[in-house]
Amino acid sequence: MQANNTTSQINAHEHLLEMLSAILLQLNALQTVVHNDKPDLNAMRNGLASMEQITREAIHEIRSSSDEIPLPELVGFTLVEALSHAVEETAERLRLSSRVVFSGEERTLPSYTERLLYRIAQEALYQVQQHINARKLRFTLNYGHDEVQISIEDDGILPTDEEETPVPHFRDAGDNGHTPGRNELSTAYGPYIDLRHRVEHLGGSLEVNAQPEQGTRIQARVPYAAPNVGAQLIAPSATSNPTPPSAPVNEHPITAHIHVLVVDNQAVSRAGLRRLLESYPDLDVVGESADGV
Repeated sequence: MQANNTTSQINAHEHLLEMLSAILLQLNALQTVVHNDKPDLNAMRNGLASMEQITREAIHEIRSSSDEIPLPELVGFTLVEALSHAVEETAERLRLSSRVVFSGEERTLPSYTERLLYRIAQEALYQVQQHINARKLRFTLNYGHDEVQISIEDDGILPTDEEETPVPHFRDAGDNGHTPGRNELSTAYGPYIDLRHRVEHLGGSLEVNAQPEQGTRIQARVPYAAPNVGAQLIAPSATSNPTPPSAPVNEHPITAHIHVLVVDNQAVSRAGLRRLLESYPDLDVVGESADGV
């Protein structure tokens, strides 16, 4: 078992190094684009989007590897005990009136589910500290028929200082450039993004409802049966079938150009290399391949 863990850690380490190398290649390519007399804005947008995707994958990789490390708060305690202590400690420290409700028949959950639920509660309780004039804190945990649900609510007011507003380039993937209002910030920005992706990966959901004058509610639902556990949550471009080598982009030989085939087993590395090579006018990238065959 220890040998398997060591091998897994080595593989994760190598994968992270490849991701960082891909990000560096993208940065080099963007520097080349920026230094041109007429920078290609589309190339810059594509490069930034690619770096954002790779960075998200790297964050998920780090989060996933840390899942093998037991949370100290859960060692020797049940999930109910650990959550009760966390809520009561936060309420006492912030001088809030608190209410903790548990319902349903308590079940034994997989360790990854317990860790994820505790991290969601931990993040929600941390966010309560950022709210203004909070007086009440309510926590509920329900063991339903098919899923476990947790909810954390407080009546604090969201900060209005402009410095608290996350900058647009941290928007969640897939929001189509929509700029959310104050009551939507927590669903589109911030620390809940990765947590929500992980919950959805298990077939559940994570919702954040923040109203300026009505407080904030965080609700998570995780089914007991999670068929996707163990599969990596990465972008389709990194999990799809390798792109086969394509025909040269120019059928007529051009003596001034060098034709290049990009070969790498990682899709993100191939994308970074291609972006960098395509920035040179005397190079033609004719295709990609995942292996030497």
